[in-house]
Amino acid sequence: MRHHDVVYLRPDEIAEVVMQVLPGGKEDASVKLAKIEEELTDLDKIHAQVDKQAHNVTTRLLTVGYVILFVQLIAFIYLTWWELSWDVMEPIAYIISLFYSLVGYTYFMATKGGVFDLQPFKEFWQTHFKEKKAIAVKFDAERYEYLLKMKDRYKRHLAHAALRR
Repeated sequence: MRHHDVVYLRPDEIAEVVMQVLPGGKEDASVKLAKIEEELTDLDKIHAQVDKQAHNVTTRLLTVGYVILFVQLIAFIYLTWWELSWDVMEPIAYIISLFYSLVGYTYFMATKGGVFDLQPFKEFWQTHFKEKKAIAVKFDAERYEYLLKMKDRYKRHLAHAALRR
């Protein structure tokens, strides 16, 4: 169904358009939009808090990984040249490869992505921690997404109603 410049393919969207056109139109849509926005303000606060906590946990996880890599490099350098006096090439090659890994990790941590891209890794863990935290605080993500979608629909309806006048 095409309504103005929007094509609706889902029956629930068509039903929403029909309900908005029936009596009660603009005023009813304004009231419903106000109710949705009121409910969304509370959910937005919880969503922002959950998102921030997931970001903080992920940043700590990546920082711990960086520290472990750095400590490992220092430990191997110390053991190779001072403690054990190894004179072989294998530990040196390992230390060099570990150093380059640390350089790449440093680049990622400093630029938050780029050529050495751990961003998918970071996004995976952030999503994982966000879902766990949302379950812990009993945040209804489906309801939140539904309300955002309905808010957008009512705003579009009111915008089209304003254009018609």
